[in-house]
Amino acid sequence: MNKLSNTDSEFLKLHKDDPIDWYPWSKESLNRAKSEDKPIFLVSCSLWCQECHEITDEVFSDPQIADFLNKNFVSVLLDRDEHPEVDRRYQESISVIMKDSGWPLIAFLTPDARAFYGFVYRKTNEEIGFKDILERVLGMFKEAREKIEELSKNNEELIQKHFHTEPMGIDNNIIHFSVMEVLENWDDVSGSLALDQKFYFPSLFEVMVNQYVNEKETDTKEEIKKAVLLVLRSMAKGKIHDKEEGGFYRCSADEAWQCVREEKTTADNAELLRLYSRAFRTFVVSDLKDTINQFKKYFSANESEEGGFYTSNAKIKGKKFVDRSIYTDVNSLVIEAFCESYLATSDKYFLESAVKTANMLLDNRLQNAHLMRSKTKPGILSDYAYFGYSLLRLFEITKEERYLESSKKVIDIALNRFWNRGKGGFFEVESESGLYDQIEYLLDMPLSAPGPYIFMSMMELLRNFPEEIKYEYFLEEYARKLMGSADKNPIHSGCALRALDVLINHPIEKEEEVFDLKDQTFN
Repeated sequence: MNKLSNTDSEFLKLHKDDPIDWYPWSKESLNRAKSEDKPIFLVSCSLWCQECHEITDEVFSDPQIADFLNKNFVSVLLDRDEHPEVDRRYQESISVIMKDSGWPLIAFLTPDARAFYGFVYRKTNEEIGFKDILERVLGMFKEAREKIEELSKNNEELIQKHFHTEPMGIDNNIIHFSVMEVLENWDDVSGSLALDQKFYFPSLFEVMVNQYVNEKETDTKEEIKKAVLLVLRSMAKGKIHDKEEGGFYRCSADEAWQCVREEKTTADNAELLRLYSRAFRTFVVSDLKDTINQFKKYFSANESEEGGFYTSNAKIKGKKFVDRSIYTDVNSLVIEAFCESYLATSDKYFLESAVKTANMLLDNRLQNAHLMRSKTKPGILSDYAYFGYSLLRLFEITKEERYLESSKKVIDIALNRFWNRGKGGFFEVESESGLYDQIEYLLDMPLSAPGPYIFMSMMELLRNFPEEIKYEYFLEEYARKLMGSADKNPIHSGCALRALDVLINHPIEKEEEVFDLKDQTFN
């Protein structure tokens, strides 16, 4: 029996009887790799992923492959929904090394957990089988060890450079210019971004909705409205929208939102619900409200009796898989979306569910000086960031001081535990518990980047606690990084742009001055 029998992950439990001596992602697995000086065979999968189930037939159940892996590698099976920060790390590593990313991700790591080779699993052809690949990688590791070590370290440097964000002074025109770039790169027939036709970008289009309100040029204002409504209506009419069971599938393989797999995640649906609700509040068109009501089917079907929402569901070869894990970050996105939906529709379902979910997380996940991701896993940056902000949205509606005070507690803990004091910005896991060199990803991948959520929370907390001048320091430091990301890659910096929109268009009013960074250039 491998090491997966006691895990919380529903996907990992499916593989507790595999002949492969699997470890979950843990220090134990990395310590064994170091002590035995073996390469690590890491596979990142998810319960909703079709190929992640197909890999079982060809790889995980093959006794010859299992025997070879057990003798020569330390094998780690990763649930990407349980550890999104680890998945993102190696997705980006293999993307830089091999120009490949997706699921199931196969990554070969040195004993100190640095990637040196990898690929996305696809059914092997007759010319080369999976065992042949393993033999070649092992041979490469043994015969060219020094080059492998050097290569893996060089790759780390490349990744650091690739995702480095150069801080910049605040330009109060950044939102306008970014929206204009989006308008230049969208298909005005099918309603999708020409730069990426498979995924939706909720935070980016929310920025466009907000800019519609602030835009001074009439022609641009109407073009924004046309673009947003076309995207939202095209998606709602396409097969990516499950009109029977509600909610949206996670991506489309074509620009017309028609070619889809039956894979849904709660986080994706929460972000889309927030966008549709925000757009309805702004444009007040009835068909958007109809779509909002359709979301209720999905969330009602995926709500736990104890409170909270399941992570995902999928239909694969006629069989339904439901990941009943309840993660803090996913549920926090739901709370935020439900608050926006209540403000848009006055439907008490959304407010009552938001309150119920928030209270469940406060009672069960917020413990003294830390926040839990699940019943047994400590929180990562996204858990703190999304939860802190969602509590502020709930306070905005209910005016209950408990939510304001709890948000402040969550954000203060996050600043203490995750702030990168050497370079500014945030670690994804606590710095002292990191198992590899950490990088902050300010891009939406496609889920909203968590750091900007902490920025938006600090802005709101400073309005309510003006004596807490510590927030000014963090805001000044982090605003420059957000600006650098938005300037470098606006299409994938939707959440960074949301945060900058708050800073630029909703500055903090003080008794004697306005806390406003937009006209400053920081050295």
